[in-house]
Amino acid sequence: MSESEITLSGPYEGITASIEACANELRETSTHLHEACGDHTESVISEVSSDDAVAPGSELSDDTDLSAFRQFIEKQHTEYWFADINGRGSDLDLEWSSFKTAIRLYTEYAYLRAFEAYKTANEKFTEIEQNRRETKALLEDIEARLQQNQKESTSEDEDSVQSLFADLRELVSETTQRLESAKTAVVHSHAYYAIADCYRDEYDIDSEDFSYASLSDDADWFLEDLRHRRDRSETRVRWIRNDCSKLEDAIP
Repeated sequence: MSESEITLSGPYEGITASIEACANELRETSTHLHEACGDHTESVISEVSSDDAVAPGSELSDDTDLSAFRQFIEKQHTEYWFADINGRGSDLDLEWSSFKTAIRLYTEYAYLRAFEAYKTANEKFTEIEQNRRETKALLEDIEARLQQNQKESTSEDEDSVQSLFADLRELVSETTQRLESAKTAVVHSHAYYAIADCYRDEYDIDSEDFSYASLSDDADWFLEDLRHRRDRSETRVRWIRNDCSKLEDAIP
């Protein structure tokens, strides 16, 4: 294994470079397989990310959803894709060793993309927590000013209540956008990991052969924790919006 190998839970130093290096190796082995596998994966990712809920269980609200979600992804590969990609390998006159190398590299690439999405989701959740603290401080400031019937600023350094509300609305909007980004990243992390698992199982790839990605983490635990963090953040953002609306309604 490479000294710079990356795990699902981090640290993530060099993950972008690792993804690109893995992709470059794959392109050098077989540009055609790199493009074909990539196109298929992105079509699956698009389906599971669709607002039309094309993929069963894509809400990932519980273990039943998760099972349906993974079964959907597995079906896209075992029933519709692997026979096709095996045929492409034959058509390209690739030796089995070259074909297996390309598939191993693509599998590792998919894991790295799952790690990248996991990192993105965690970063967004951390930002949401920071926004929550800032929102709480703003709400308390506005509420105190309203209780004192002090809507206008009393000094040049003090904002008016209306100005504070403008800051609050902007912060709530920013927090909501970060939540949506985090929710998308959670789905992508689950999806890329499931896709990589499909390749690894189908072609019996030993995880010790990976150069950039380590599978030493308990993926089920970490991905489940990611869903729980999403649910907690979703609840907190809902509370933030409700508290903001109630305080606005309280203005005489």
